[in-house]
Amino acid sequence: MPIPDTTQSYSARPALHRVPIVVLWICGTCIAIEVVLQLADLGLMGSALWRGLVYQNGAFWPGLLRGWQPNYAAQPVVMFLSYAFLHGGFWHLLGNVIALLVLGRIAVEQVGGTLTALIYAFSAFGGALVYG
Repeated sequence: MPIPDTTQSYSARPALHRVPIVVLWICGTCIAIEVVLQLADLGLMGSALWRGLVYQNGAFWPGLLRGWQPNYAAQPVVMFLSYAFLHGGFWHLLGNVIALLVLGRIAVEQVGGTLTALIYAFSAFGGALVYG
């Protein structure tokens, strides 16, 4: 087994190699959803109705906890996590991705990737619970 080169500084590695996979996965999922919605908004794919449909079915709607009719049976449960991957447009997404890249890397260094993913999920659930 070769001995690792400890003379190379951590910052000399390419930037993406320093971002933990769990953080890349969360950011990538959010970015992919927003890219598809942006392309649909511009008429380059799908339908201009997609963003509204995604928000109607995946955003957090507190009224669903107070008697509103859900669009599908599991919506009042699914929305507790699905909203965490939706954004109100490019600038909202950009701000959240920058924060996640910085804080997510720190979290993974402190508690590991699996626990970071659980913290993300429980934070999304807890935020929705408090808001709802």
